[in-house]
Amino acid sequence: MVVKLDRTLPQATAPKLSIPEDVQLVNGALSVNLTWTGSDTGSGLKRFQVQQSINGGVYQDVSIPTMLTTTTHRNLALGSTYQFRVQPTDLAGNVGTWATTPNYRVDGYHESNAAITYTGAWTSGNVAGAWGGAMTWADGPARATFAFSGTSVTWISRVKSDRGLAEVWLDGAKVATVDLYAASGSMQRVVFAATNLNQATPHTLEIRVLGQKNPASTSTRVELDGLIVIEKVS
Repeated sequence: MVVKLDRTLPQATAPKLSIPEDVQLVNGALSVNLTWTGSDTGSGLKRFQVQQSINGGVYQDVSIPTMLTTTTHRNLALGSTYQFRVQPTDLAGNVGTWATTPNYRVDGYHESNAAITYTGAWTSGNVAGAWGGAMTWADGPARATFAFSGTSVTWISRVKSDRGLAEVWLDGAKVATVDLYAASGSMQRVVFAATNLNQATPHTLEIRVLGQKNPASTSTRVELDGLIVIEKVS
């Protein structure tokens, strides 16, 4: 009998970042999901090893629920850079090469940042519990415009029982209608996120306050607490 040895290296894809909506900032950090895939044509996959490097530092292991988990969750601190990698091992002990993401920087823009321009009647003020301690809001038709370069953009706001509706336009096309009504209020909420953008193309995000609300709400107010951009830096 001929015994065929498995010398085929297992394969993995570099983790992809996605931003879940309807979650809060965690101590000022943005929650992201990392998802990857793996394959092996020989004995089958045994495990994945996942690591991260922060601000160019040494790679450190990231804990995952099981050896074959293909998604995990991380909190990314604003102003920092992150790089992630995955390495597969098969049941025969073959270890694949690392599949590594680009180096990503996470930048935050508070509502007062000069990169955000406002048209219409907006009001700014200090708000307890807001990201950075303040927010900008509008009740009637108004617009906030933000030009950026990156692979994702996230709108941070508050949801509440007296909040209204806004359209989100990206690069001149309507991509979402956001309803900020919630029976139970919550601060520093991710209310919209766009991912997998082409960083080589400049982007423009517009938040268009409609002066409208859903029937359960008692007000048309829409708030902007800030914006977060993830950008490849290498």
